[in-house]
Amino acid sequence: MMTPEPRWFLGATENTPADRRFLERLRTLAPSWGAYGITAEQSAAIPLALPFVGVELAHLTTEYRWLWIKFLDVEEGLGFECSWGDITYLDDTGGTDGDIPLTSPDKTTTPEAFAERASDWVAAQASRAVLREEWHGLGRSTRWTFLDHGAVLDNTRTWPWRQRRTPDRVSTELAVSWIQQHQAG
Repeated sequence: MMTPEPRWFLGATENTPADRRFLERLRTLAPSWGAYGITAEQSAAIPLALPFVGVELAHLTTEYRWLWIKFLDVEEGLGFECSWGDITYLDDTGGTDGDIPLTSPDKTTTPEAFAERASDWVAAQASRAVLREEWHGLGRSTRWTFLDHGAVLDNTRTWPWRQRRTPDRVSTELAVSWIQQHQAG
């Protein structure tokens, strides 16, 4: 069995044995995210009363490029939540395509199983291609859209009327191309 990489999610809250088991398993799985350009240095832990950890998707140019995972251990059972966000994590708008809302407390699922689901979610989200559309000139505007479902990830909306015309620049942000570019340079 692989041992967890201790550098992932430094300072994460571990109040209960379930918290420790969840984080240990998540840390063991986290190195596999290297396939998407995610390293331990891009991981973070928010010091709250529960494990609240995240990873940054450096290949995205939007501020909304963090994947956050919360693990809940309460008397009624265990639960977790996975969501897109930014580094401020408390200002997030929520409801992004792909989020996993807080699950109902569950007494039958193990912390390790929740960690595996969270790890699968990170891999699935990190592998999604994002279309970046830019409108230049007075009142610059940018929109990031998931290519798989067409849902908007982020939108500067400085001048929404600009987005009614053809974008001045269009690019695709994809983890694989970012990895190739940074390995070559």
